[in-house]
Amino acid sequence: MSEVAAARERVVSSGALAGSDEWRWTDDQGVQRVVSADELRSALASSVLAPSTLVWRDGMESWVPASSVPELGLGGGEPLAEPSTTDIGLPAGCAMTRR
Repeated sequence: MSEVAAARERVVSSGALAGSDEWRWTDDQGVQRVVSADELRSALASSVLAPSTLVWRDGMESWVPASSVPELGLGGGEPLAEPSTTDIGLPAGCAMTRR
């Protein structure tokens, strides 16, 4: 078994957890796994799980990408919006040209 597969198995096979520390993540087939916050952080930090992995815990309205949850330590907060190529805050009458 590869190191990544072994790490994934450790994350998947976690036991009973305290309610406030219990997180769920879902794989590509929609299978949910239950892990502690520390196990989830570790799996994300070691790339066992991708930052785009959907996560949820009690009290959240919906499943969200792990990268959008500040407490999971992936840079946190809302995902950044795509940069705009048309609204960059130039004063009226100014134009940007490419050289």
